[in-house]
Amino acid sequence: MLGMRKVALVSVVLCCPGLTAMALDYVSDIMPIFDAKCFDCHSKREGVSKGSLQLDNLVDMEEIYIGPYASMKPGKPEESDLVRYISDPADPDTMPPKGKGERLTGEEIGLVKRWLAEGANVHPQKSRAMTAKTVSAEFHSWRNSGGKEIKARFAGLAGQKVELLLANGVKYSYPLDKLDTESQALARELDSKK
Repeated sequence: MLGMRKVALVSVVLCCPGLTAMALDYVSDIMPIFDAKCFDCHSKREGVSKGSLQLDNLVDMEEIYIGPYASMKPGKPEESDLVRYISDPADPDTMPPKGKGERLTGEEIGLVKRWLAEGANVHPQKSRAMTAKTVSAEFHSWRNSGGKEIKARFAGLAGQKVELLLANGVKYSYPLDKLDTESQALARELDSKK
């Protein structure tokens, strides 16, 4: 009897694909949640990007904020810092901070988790492999010409600027010519491997 039910279910799924769940679309399903609850502090349109995060900057979303080492981990909502920030009001990094806006509802958090679980595509018609830059897994030491050093992952070269991702998920863009010679060489080497 159980075997017949499985066959019937498979038949319905194959014959009637419109009955299966559709993948969430970032622009129409997730961004409106962020627009209502997060854009006061994290929006290119509003001209604010606390923590360098602009939830309506689709290029940065794909290239910097979504990835295996970013705050939004495709396929892994429970490992994504974003889920922790929006889910746990006791977390020191909770979003929004106390007194700064309305928290996401349980249903909205569920949609964000589902979107992450489905792969966190900003443009579902494109594969993440085709659109996202590869952020290095390894933290590197980067020094400016004055000798100051930071540890960050390499995200790429954008013209004459090196794009770095700090441990806290903040994107940092720094002029290539302001780095010391060794850091400039490292940036060019890592970029050539992309």
